[in-house]
Amino acid sequence: MVERPVFESLRFALERAGFDVRAGLSLPPGLGPVADTNYRKAWRLALEQGLVARDVLTMAQHFLVGSLAPYDVTLFSAATVGEALHALTWLWPTIGGPGESVRVAPAGAALAVEWHGARPTLIDQLDALFSVGAVVERLRQHATRSWRPSLVRLSLDAKLSQAPAFEAFFQCPVVFGARAELVLVPKHATALKLRTANRLMSTTLRHLVERATTLPEQVQRAVAQHARRGAPIEDVAATLGRHPRQLQRSLEATGKRYRELRDAVLWAEARWLLVETDLAVVDIAGAVGFSDAATFTRAFSRWQGSGPAAYRAAFRST
Repeated sequence: MVERPVFESLRFALERAGFDVRAGLSLPPGLGPVADTNYRKAWRLALEQGLVARDVLTMAQHFLVGSLAPYDVTLFSAATVGEALHALTWLWPTIGGPGESVRVAPAGAALAVEWHGARPTLIDQLDALFSVGAVVERLRQHATRSWRPSLVRLSLDAKLSQAPAFEAFFQCPVVFGARAELVLVPKHATALKLRTANRLMSTTLRHLVERATTLPEQVQRAVAQHARRGAPIEDVAATLGRHPRQLQRSLEATGKRYRELRDAVLWAEARWLLVETDLAVVDIAGAVGFSDAATFTRAFSRWQGSGPAAYRAAFRST
């Protein structure tokens, strides 16, 4: 169980950062860890107050998966467990933020569900743990019969894990230190109907969610996926199924320019890596598409008004 002081400290931290914890723990649509340092500060404060990994699983039993009802209702009004899992593939980039995605594919006698995204810090790993735990728990609660995964893999370090508590929650073997979160769902479980099934509501809300995602938001998510190569417009356009010139014209019609959107994502990513990780400046430079640390440092200084090292030191001193 989560001790009440620990639970309340996380609630306090998140609400101080401007999030309605009672509506859900995850980020509002369009905001991800690279774009919102307040969210990460809230996690950090909760960890300082004594939050541990197994507490996050208990939280996952009580909070919604997404931050807004339409996302959760869209997911859990699917007809079956399998349909809900496939819905994650288009829904998760909106719930999880830039660079986040879910892949679903057959794997022998199971369906493999993988959560992909950067997990360089404990905060990222706990955030991913919460997401996986909440999805599995909700689908078990709403299924017409009980089911359990065949296997769960987590990016969380095994040293922080307390394996028995995790295996008791997921009711299956759990592997730690993985490159991506994975849940193997037996085929018989994917066919189980959900008590919350409502195809009309699911279809209607899906259209609303898709329309709510603007082209600039789609571009910024795609930029995050190609950050390491500097997000050339050719790569981003290909991800969105468009020609580069067509993409530029469509963006200009919304009053946005590709370079501005790209730079906003890459600089947000650079700031986040400087603040939330201990990566060397040269590694951060490579992560946002620069060939060397010196070029990155000069560009960062022009844009931010201070060098990367000074920015990191100033943020951590607050």
